[in-house]
Amino acid sequence: MSWKSLTKYSLLAFVAVSVAVNFWQLVRRDSPAAEAAAAPVAAAPSAETAPAQARPAENKVLVYYFYTTIRCPTCRRIEALSEHVVRTAFSDELRKGLIEFVPINVQLPQYRHFIRDYQLFTKSVVIVRLEDGRQAEWKNLERVWELVYDPKAFFRYLQDEIRIYLRKL
Repeated sequence: MSWKSLTKYSLLAFVAVSVAVNFWQLVRRDSPAAEAAAAPVAAAPSAETAPAQARPAENKVLVYYFYTTIRCPTCRRIEALSEHVVRTAFSDELRKGLIEFVPINVQLPQYRHFIRDYQLFTKSVVIVRLEDGRQAEWKNLERVWELVYDPKAFFRYLQDEIRIYLRKL
């Protein structure tokens, strides 16, 4: 075997091992067990019941980011931008408990009902207004996918939609 062949096969083996290690790390990091350990324990509202985290006479806006175990960079970007909007544009409301950002993995058994409740077909940002601790209305912000690579437009879109719900509190 020549040095050229040996080098070629060594590099191919290195690439294969690197890909396998990266895949293994991705699977471990995004596994349902890791998600469950890292996710907040707060329950989320179904269409029929008030959320566990809501007190009986509570009025607030929940900004949900619904995702699945395997996420692409665009999905992670939507989550990061959404959380950024809530934390920066609504910091006072966040501090007062009038708004909350809640990321939820809908592949976990206890959260699968959201797929039906909010008619989800992909990773989604959904705004929910609670009135007296009960879900009063909700909206799936479908334009997040179209605006994800225009941060200013994304910020404006989410901010405007959230403000509509906050005004109703």
